[in-house]
Amino acid sequence: MAASKAAKAHPEPKPRVIICDTKMAKGVPFLEARERNHFLRVEPAEWSQALAVLSEGRAE
Repeated sequence: MAASKAAKAHPEPKPRVIICDTKMAKGVPFLEARERNHFLRVEPAEWSQALAVLSEGRAE
């Protein structure tokens, strides 16, 4: 959020870029652990599992 505000407030008329360090499938341990998860194929049963894990995380 701070980076976005700083980029918008910059007075010079130049392009801006914000680089984010993210983790694919964050919050779903069995998907995070996959070696190749950039083009992650999630099977129907895994969708249910992933949604359950994410729903549990919201309750905390």
